Amino acid sequence: MLFLTDYLHRRFGTTIDLSSQLFSLVGVGSLIGALTSGVIARLLGTPWSLTLNYLLGAVAVLMVLLTGSVTVITLSAFMMGFFLLCCVSLSSIRTGEITGITRHPHDWGVLTLGFGLGLAIGSYGLSGLLSLGASFYMLFAIAQGILATALLLSVWLLFRRKRGQAAG
Repeated sequence: MLFLTDYLHRRFGTTIDLSSQLFSLVGVGSLIGALTSGVIARLLGTPWSLTLNYLLGAVAVLMVLLTGSVTVITLSAFMMGFFLLCCVSLSSIRTGEITGITRHPHDWGVLTLGFGLGLAIGSYGLSGLLSLGASFYMLFAIAQGILATALLLSVWLLFRRKRGQAAG
């Protein structure tokens, strides 16, 4: 999301102040995502909630790729904030459902470490690509590819689970 604020400043000429304020919308989206994830999981079930959340993230990045509108990109920032923290909370819930209450602290710790490591590697990798002359568009396309892969995997697991329940 920091790339998004820099993108707005460089590509659209927004002031640093305005671009930075955009990042606060990521925070507002994160707050709402974290606070509503449990309710969403109860209403839809955790597997469906995760799948829909990945769809939201993919749509948010696609909005950046397809538009030149600062307003649409601002909405995308809010959606990405919502996606990110909702995803973390839903993943924690799902981990507990799969591994059980006694293994959850250990398994969630391992997943949290992997998530942090993935963020660090991804951030340094994208920064490196940017310093080598890659465009912001390319960075967002990479993010879109990662989110699309996560969405497809989530859909595959969801329907694999459904088939397993029907067979059992």
